[in-house]
Amino acid sequence: MRSVPIKSRTEGIVGNAAGWIEFDLTDDLGFQEWRGMLEEVGAEGRLFNAYMVQTAELEISGTPVQLHVFPETVYITPPFSSEEYYIQLETEQVLLARTYFRIPPERENMSLQGYKPPLADMLAMDVWVLGDKPSADKRQAIYTFFYEATVRTETREYHIRRFSMDHPWQ
Repeated sequence: MRSVPIKSRTEGIVGNAAGWIEFDLTDDLGFQEWRGMLEEVGAEGRLFNAYMVQTAELEISGTPVQLHVFPETVYITPPFSSEEYYIQLETEQVLLARTYFRIPPERENMSLQGYKPPLADMLAMDVWVLGDKPSADKRQAIYTFFYEATVRTETREYHIRRFSMDHPWQ
């Protein structure tokens, strides 16, 4: 059964002028293309200083994480960890991935078909996931991994900086 993705709040965070690349993770080719993009950006492209879980509510974590994508499983781990993880997602649970990026001035008003943004221009990544328990949002959640962003909630404003190998966790 194909599920209709819930609406992401990430576009409002990164700004309407940001471009995005979308990957259908329910399709083998789409999943391979997503893994390939993550491999191309290297280890730094899979390291984040914060992430957010979007359901009916928003949960933001300032915990640095690393994304590991394997053919059968996606792990969200502490940075550089190979033996422990925070979250494990089976590939049957992942539906869609969208990477948001700054559009370079020379590409404005042009098609972005086939464009590969450099890591320095990437802003955030959404991963739509089917959960284990039924809920009002049809069992879906969106895991949003931030390269850099300012996120405002009712109680706080988060200023998320890009993870750096030279200055991790800043």
